[in-house]
Amino acid sequence: MTESLQNRHAWLQRLWVPFGAILLTLLLAQTDLHQSLDRWLRDHQQALTARTHYFQDSLVLDINDASLKRLEPHFGTWPYSRDLYAQLVDYLAAQGARGVVFDILFAETRPQDDQFRQAIQRHPIVTLVAGEPAKSLPLSMEERVRLQQLQWSAPTANANSTELPGKPLQGIVLPRSEITGTDNAQLRLGIISATSDADGVLRRLPLLYRIDSILLPALPLRTLVDVLKPELNYLPHQLQVAGYRFPVDAKGQLKLYYPKNANAILTLPFYEVVEAATGITPVADAGDFLRGKTVFIGSTAYLSDQVNTPRGPMAGTYLLATAHETLSQGLFILPDHWTWNTLLLALALVPVLVYSLRPRAGFGPAGLLLLGTAGMLYLINLALLRSQGQGSDLLVPLELLLFGGLMIAAHYQWVVKRHNRQLAQQNLELDRVANTDALTGLNNRRAFLAQYQQEMERVRRHGAELPTLAIMDLDKFKSVNDTYGHDIGDIVLKLFAEVLQTAVRSIDSPGRWGGEEFVVLLPRTGIDDALIVLERVRMGISQHKIPAPADQLTVTVSIGVTPVAHAQESADEAIKRADAGLYQAKESGRNQIVAVPLVADETHSLAHPTT
Repeated sequence: MTESLQNRHAWLQRLWVPFGAILLTLLLAQTDLHQSLDRWLRDHQQALTARTHYFQDSLVLDINDASLKRLEPHFGTWPYSRDLYAQLVDYLAAQGARGVVFDILFAETRPQDDQFRQAIQRHPIVTLVAGEPAKSLPLSMEERVRLQQLQWSAPTANANSTELPGKPLQGIVLPRSEITGTDNAQLRLGIISATSDADGVLRRLPLLYRIDSILLPALPLRTLVDVLKPELNYLPHQLQVAGYRFPVDAKGQLKLYYPKNANAILTLPFYEVVEAATGITPVADAGDFLRGKTVFIGSTAYLSDQVNTPRGPMAGTYLLATAHETLSQGLFILPDHWTWNTLLLALALVPVLVYSLRPRAGFGPAGLLLLGTAGMLYLINLALLRSQGQGSDLLVPLELLLFGGLMIAAHYQWVVKRHNRQLAQQNLELDRVANTDALTGLNNRRAFLAQYQQEMERVRRHGAELPTLAIMDLDKFKSVNDTYGHDIGDIVLKLFAEVLQTAVRSIDSPGRWGGEEFVVLLPRTGIDDALIVLERVRMGISQHKIPAPADQLTVTVSIGVTPVAHAQESADEAIKRADAGLYQAKESGRNQIVAVPLVADETHSLAHPTT
């Protein structure tokens, strides 16, 4: 039960890994960097999944530089008189064109405007454009009346519908009334107003525009719908128009799914059709080439509009034709859906949670799992986009994996450092156990010999004063064990170890040699100073009264001491000489110190009566 609680507590401690990754991901998601990366990633995935299309229902008549040069002898310089457009409309209608779209803002009067107006009235297949002015201008009464004639009405509010979203316009530039006439109820008009993202790239197309309370369609939507004023209905994230259903975002914008190829729309130079329409160049019957096509007329000549798209710069007219076809073919990207976004996020959390639950797996397997999950998420997102046109927020799960990896790496490093500290502590503890006498806490023989070697190395390296070495033995200790038992014997040994540690100096190295024998190494100490230290040891133990079962026990110690002869002398040689002094102290009545100088006949003793 205790181990289970410990494991649960350890897992709770590791929860900062997923929570830290989630917090960092949320913080990054609020930055401009995240928005830029998100746009790049979505464009990249769209480019990978886009298909090649060759649309057959639209045609762009490009008023390019070659057309301007070729038509100049016949019609003068640009802009042309409006009777040319009238002849063009008559010709395209005769050839069976489904629609004629002028991507030209007729905001000024020109000669023969009336002929152009009459052609528009004869052929209700013409769509004109209106645009947003460079600066906000209030609507005139005439403009407001014309807009009310052109507006698409919103449905009556009911429980299942919401207000139609439309991009607000602060003003509008309409075609001249000399062209449209005073009654605009039958006029087909569409709005062109680019709505680029923060990086200047057009990815989304507003389908409706709102001027005050008046709704007007975007040009690609207007060219698609044949009904002049179709029924509109808006459900959350879906705009319904004349049988079409468009998945739009909360702002009523549709994300375009651009074709992979740059030549998806049929394009002809403007002059080829104009020469045929005006009889400059007699052309045999065009057959069914123009039949059923929506013809977009615009310019790519000098200073014409260019729009940045995920596929690169694109002429405005070509973009309108492309948008018309993508709406017609259902080639758009569905808005992100919370279900898929939640699934991708959940999958991204899996490797982070796995590591939190099983950290012993190590960083290597966790890293592989992170990379594998990232690849799986990428492929899932590609599959959704390719098969269903479903957009998803892939960047947030990838960022979660990135920060999860960083959190796992940080946690792994912390675990490794903690483990290393534990190992170091364990090694210190093992070293202490290996070098410490378990009963007394003093250095054991092994550790004492190591201390002796270190001191002699210091003497050899620095030429320091030689140390003195003493060996001591508790008097009649065997009788203590025999009389009072080993428990009392152990108490005596521990008490003597405490006395020894208290009596010697901080520079001295006491240790237990074995049984009741103890040793002390006194660095940089002559024999006379050593006798003073050892006398404190002898007096200290003799003054203690140790409680015993029958009475109080007094213990004494006999000590042999000798100076180390030279820097190369081994510990065994010095101890053997000191042991001779100990033997003499025992033979002379115990409880005394016998010093053994380097010359045998100079042996001294500090004898005391045996207690």
